[in-house]
Amino acid sequence: MSEQQRMEQVPEEQAKPYQEMPFDVTPTIVLREEKYGAGFPKGEQGEERNGFSFYELRENPKTKTLELFYITSRINDAPILEAVTETQQNIWEKKRIIARPARFLWNEESAQWKIVED
Repeated sequence: MSEQQRMEQVPEEQAKPYQEMPFDVTPTIVLREEKYGAGFPKGEQGEERNGFSFYELRENPKTKTLELFYITSRINDAPILEAVTETQQNIWEKKRIIARPARFLWNEESAQWKIVED
């Protein structure tokens, strides 16, 4: 079932917060076992890159509204969520996942990327 079909099954009052979220796109979920244990690429001081942050939409059982739960962020030109095991891929494909554009800034001092815009 596609993300659009899943969202059409959600009652309008629950879907409203999702529909009002800016920049949301449905990611492609792919299996890339060779990425297991791979980290982010290294950068240079002040370097910026584009990517995406991925979130699961879940219904809050008390309020019956949709809430966002962070999954991961990736430096990538497209909203592609890379699963590293078949189990992970199967789980993610059953969830309502969205991707939001993110900007990454390299910090030489900490030797890691920081999300500066999400």
